[in-house]
This record gives sequence, structure tokens and C-alpha cells, in this order.
Amino acid sequence: MKAFRIKYLAIAVVLGLLFLAYPNPDKDFLFRNIPELQGKTNRLIGSSTALFLDPSFYYRFDMSETAFLQLMQQLGLETVEDSHYDYYQDTVFALHRPFFWHNWWWKPTANSGQIFTTWRDGNILTFVFVPSKQKVFLYIQNT
Repeated sequence: MKAFRIKYLAIAVVLGLLFLAYPNPDKDFLFRNIPELQGKTNRLIGSSTALFLDPSFYYRFDMSETAFLQLMQQLGLETVEDSHYDYYQDTVFALHRPFFWHNWWWKPTANSGQIFTTWRDGNILTFVFVPSKQKVFLYIQNT
């Protein structure tokens, strides 16, 4: 009987960890803050960094270069010119690193991507666009 309970407790713990590890995006937060992305985020995944304790969010989705250029204009994105990789490492990844179990899905190659940023409605938005893969990595710091 005791082994039976331990088995179900272990299964519950594993399922809980899988639930936390699965990158389930907060679409309401994303589209409320960036309505221009509505209907343009193919294969969207995302997560909060610290389960509501840290107001930072990570998203990844597919987008063509043409659609991203249009988004740049709509949002007024500014290109980060100085050392893309250093900006990514120091500002996005080092300060507000996603939980280790999210690193498998949110790993932009900043040295092969282009970094853009803007401030909107109290949020700092940082986009890493990798044209060769037509992927957008979005980091939102809710301040």
C-alpha cells in the first residue's frame, strides 16, 4: 500500500514538472500588449521566467522577413547596432535568464540574428530576428 502511494506521488511530481517545463505561451498577455502580432505568430511557444514572480516573458514564433519588416515599422523598432551578441548576453539572457528547463526551446543565435528593441506601454520589448531560420525570439520585460 505504501509503495502504491509513493508510485502515484512520483507520477504526480513528474507530471507537475512536465507541466512547468512545457512552454505554454500567455497569449492574452502577448496580444494585449502587442496586438499587431495577432494572427502572425506561427508555431508560437512561450513562458514566464519565474512563474509570476518575475514579470518577464519569452516567446518564439516563425515569421517571414517581409512580415517582420512590416512589424518593425508598426512598432517603431530600433536596431541595436553595438555588439549584438554582447547586448543579448548582457541585457536579455544574463539579467533575466529563463528557467533552465526552458533553455531547450528559447535559444536564439544572437550572433547570427538581428536585435531590435523598443519601449511600449511600460514594457521593454527585445526582438531577435534570425532571417536564415525565419524565427523571431521575443523577450518582454514588464516594468
